[in-house]
Amino acid sequence: QGEGGMTPLTAPEKLLIRSNALKCLDSNKHRLARFEAGDIEPTDDGYRLSGELEIRGRRKPHAIAVRVAESDDCWQVDGDTRVLHSDFGVRRYSMLMGAMQVADEVTVSWSGTVAAEEPREA
Repeated sequence: QGEGGMTPLTAPEKLLIRSNALKCLDSNKHRLARFEAGDIEPTDDGYRLSGELEIRGRRKPHAIAVRVAESDDCWQVDGDTRVLHSDFGVRRYSMLMGAMQVADEVTVSWSGTVAAEEPREA
């Protein structure tokens, strides 16, 4: 998703952005972005995961805050983290001969629902 533009993105613009992002990430060679947590600490509203983030084959120490809200039959899990393109050698997309460029720091957000486990019979 993009924010701050004068008009909403059209479907063809979204396709072009996706294509350019895949090129900048060199996705043919590096199929996955991966985070491996080595330490998990509880926080007031979830957990702080510390570990290594790998993008384009480069690994860097990274921490992620995960918020968890529990309901009767599921957990809502969400979070966000800031990532610098330059830390991972990602070429930032630009146009108009570099006059317009994606910022070096981007925020990656996610959310999901995890079903609560049913009690197991012994």
